[in-house]
Amino acid sequence: MSTTRTPQVPASESISPKILYFGTPVALITSLNENGVPNIGPVSSAWALGWTLVLGLETTAKTTANLGRNRECVVNLVSEELHEKVEKLAPLTGNNPIPKHKAEKFRYEPDKFAAVGLTALKSDVVQAPRIGECPIQLEAIVPRSSPQILRTLRVHTLIAG
Repeated sequence: MSTTRTPQVPASESISPKILYFGTPVALITSLNENGVPNIGPVSSAWALGWTLVLGLETTAKTTANLGRNRECVVNLVSEELHEKVEKLAPLTGNNPIPKHKAEKFRYEPDKFAAVGLTALKSDVVQAPRIGECPIQLEAIVPRSSPQILRTLRVHTLIAG
């Protein structure tokens, strides 16, 4: 199954805010697996101050491993309208085999975009795709040793239409 879909989402534009300053209880992180296939990982929290992002990541998550290896991602901020898709993502994992502590509640899913009906959009700076349905998408890199701390490179927002 391909993760590339014809976008049926509003157009977006890159913006350059003077500062980022937010906190959110849920975000979707897109990264690339070892085989180049995109992964989507929900995170329990994300904060921004300036161009630095701090993520609440589980240490055994596929997203954490991908960030440690590739050192880049997109932090996709979700809107209220996406809550059902976020809930569908929650029991999916990109880890195969599934870690023992997740085995009872999670199932392996190699193509999360297709599984929950989200649109992968090409990023400008990083290789991981953006999620077209998310109103704000932040392309970022891991500049330090911790995959929980990111540096924002590019900000995209949906164009109101």
